[in-house]
Formats: sequence, structure tokens, C-alpha cells
Amino acid sequence: MEQEKEQKKDFDIEVLITMPKNTEKPEPRIVKEVNEKGEIVSIPLKDSSNQEEFMTFDKNLNPLENFWKNFVQKFKNPNDLIFYRTPKAKLHEAIKAIAEHPEKAEEILKEYKINPQQQPQQQVKPTYYKEEELPWDKLEKIGIFKEKIPADDLPNILNGNGSKYMYPVKIDFGDIKLETDAKFSVWKNNDDKIIVSLKGKVARQELDHYFNIKFDATDKENLETTGNLGRIAEVQFSKNSNPEKVYISQDHLTNRLVSFKASSLRLHDSSFGVDIREHHETLKNGGIVHLKGMKRKDGSTFDGDIQVNAETRGVALVSYRKPPKISNTIGGKDLSEENQIILKDGGTIFLQGLVCHDGSIRDGYFNIKNDKTRFYDANDPNSFFLAEEVIKSKEMYDNKYGVKTQDNPVNKEGVPQQSESNKQEDNKETIKPSEKKTQKKKLNS
Repeated sequence: MEQEKEQKKDFDIEVLITMPKNTEKPEPRIVKEVNEKGEIVSIPLKDSSNQEEFMTFDKNLNPLENFWKNFVQKFKNPNDLIFYRTPKAKLHEAIKAIAEHPEKAEEILKEYKINPQQQPQQQVKPTYYKEEELPWDKLEKIGIFKEKIPADDLPNILNGNGSKYMYPVKIDFGDIKLETDAKFSVWKNNDDKIIVSLKGKVARQELDHYFNIKFDATDKENLETTGNLGRIAEVQFSKNSNPEKVYISQDHLTNRLVSFKASSLRLHDSSFGVDIREHHETLKNGGIVHLKGMKRKDGSTFDGDIQVNAETRGVALVSYRKPPKISNTIGGKDLSEENQIILKDGGTIFLQGLVCHDGSIRDGYFNIKNDKTRFYDANDPNSFFLAEEVIKSKEMYDNKYGVKTQDNPVNKEGVPQQSESNKQEDNKETIKPSEKKTQKKKLNS
């Protein structure tokens, strides 16, 4: 089974071959790279013994999408080249056949020929509204000028998403004047007329309700922490309208709540270069998905969380607005201030004698992942590695808050335990971080 998978994987990797048109003796060449000018650099197919010298493509993706970005104009008008793509695993076979019968090169490669005009071209996505539809004369009167809107922001406005920047506006009614920064968005009314909406930032958004939806404690905590409700809500926008399923988020520019129809959500197969197909259901329900190895535009990688965001009308990175709340108790055990701080700082703690839901008494490790407190049974061999995490977390805490680090050995079961010297130290008076700050203030006064 594994061998079959590997063979299939080999055939998923393809290479690109070109051949000049209108030539008596066309010589196939394999594409090596594209230079800074967007020109194709290739080598004769017969000389391509070193398979590390040429470019490869994954056939499961648009086979040329990365490649065409660098020489799209060349590809749109390939007057002098014919293009082929062949599995890398069959390249040696093709080279051998062409070497024996060079006059039949075009026939041998015929099954691999591709038509550039049939390949999807990178196009500017259509927008809901046209640029010329906007009332620029009226906008200029309040200080919004077309030429001053950044090129990367205008598509957001024309798509109905609203600007991603706040714009200074000045409104003068003679005896009433207003100067403020506002988010700029447009939409069409029932008469098909463009309406301009300007929304300033509110000091604090009321998070008790949104139209007919009343938020519970979890909803409020989600909005305050992630900016997203974290679930689908049924909102009735007017008395005569039917309830609609929507995602709700808090606009980061204005602090106002905004919604996005669940029926309009379109999920892609990947996000930031990571396959998310297995997470589609979680995302559709408004949940958070943690991804590893996401790629930035500069090629660097990072880990993070994604979630449906009503403000961006799709899946976006979660930008946490405040650290998650940490419970004061876990499994009937009161958490010390030290343990609460370690958890908030992303560390791991160890607790003994926990009362579980089934009534059993267990020891366990705890940390916070994806805004949730995670429990790991200390008796599970797969959890033993967390003992080291507990020690590291304690050392980081001690270093951060100036507490002297004590020896913290680990027993055979992987459970951190205190030495006799530590127990003696515990009997001494300890100073909590909050108390330490108070003492510093007294010393400085």
C-alpha cells in the first residue's frame, strides 16, 4: 500500500518541456527556471541527466500557476513555443525515446501537449460596484478624494466590504460641523442607487445583543477575545423579514458589530498554504482551527488560528484581542496565582488529586491550546513528556518574576515531585508577583 502511494506521488510531480515552432528540426528543451525578466531558461532535454536542475510542479494544483506569474505575458502570447508537461517519473523514458528517434519528438510528446489559451489566467476579480458609480463629487466635499484612496483599498470598498482604513472626513452644515475619522463603505438601495456609509469608531461596543440576538456569557467572551461570535446566529433584521443565518464579528476599526450571511461563505481547499479541507465543517460552524506551517508572502512560515470573520467575509487569521480567562479552580483544586500566570503565559502546570467528572481521582497536566484548557492524564505514557514542560514553565515563571529557581526532579512515572529541600522552602514566606509590585512601589515612595 505504501509503495503504491509513493508511486502515485511520483507521478503527481511533473516537469515542463518546450519545443520551438516552425523549425525543421525542433529540439525539445526542459524548463530550468525563469529569470528576473520573465524569460524562460531551458536546457536540451537530452542533456537533462541531473533532475535537480529543472523546475517541477504538482499536478494536483494548477500545474503552471506559480510559473505563469513570472512570465505571464510570454505565456499569453506563445508565438514561438509549444508547451508540454510530463510526469517526472516518465522523464527518463521520454528522453530515451527522443534520443533514439529525434525526428519523432513532437509525436512522442503529443499526449503531454498543453494549450496555453486553455489555462486559467490570473484575472482581476470582478467587484459588486463599479468605480464610476460612486458619487465622487459629493465625497470630495467631505474630504474623500479618489486619488488619495490606496490602490489596495478600493477593491474592498467596491466589493461592499468597506475600507480597511479610516478616512478623515469633514462635514459642514453651517451651524453644525463634524470632523472625525470614518470607515467608508457603499451599497445599493431598492432603487439601485449607490448609498455611501460612513461609520466612526465607538468607544465601547454594546455586546449584550445584535438585533434580536441576545448574547450569553460565552458569546461575549468570544467577541471580546477573538472579535468573532464563534457560532452561526439567526438574525431577524426587520419585523417583516425572515431570520437569516449569519456570522457575527466585531469590526476592528469601528468596534461595531457586523454580520455576514452563512449562505455566502465560500471555503477554499487551503488557507495560507495549508490544506484545510478536513476542517471545513468546523469553520462552517464558526469554530477556530489551529494550523501549523502557514506561509507568509515572503515565504516564511508560522503557526496560528483561523476562523470565519464577518468583517472580511471569509476565513481569516484570528487576532486575539485579550488573553483568555483562566478559571480559579480545576477539578476541585484552587489554582495558585503562580499557576494562573503560567497558564496565561502559555505554560504547562501539574495538579494532583483532581476530582474528574466520573468521580475518579487523578493527577494531570494542564495547558491552554486554542483558547481552551487542555487536560492530560499523568498516568498516560504519552503524557510523560509534559513533565519537562512543567519544569520549563516553572523556570520561565521564576526568571520572569525574579523568584529563585529550586530543583524540581521528576520521578519514574514522569510526574514532577518536590524534593525535601523544596518542601522546606515552601514553608518559608514567599512573595507573590502582585505583592512584589506593591513592595517596589513602597520602596520607591
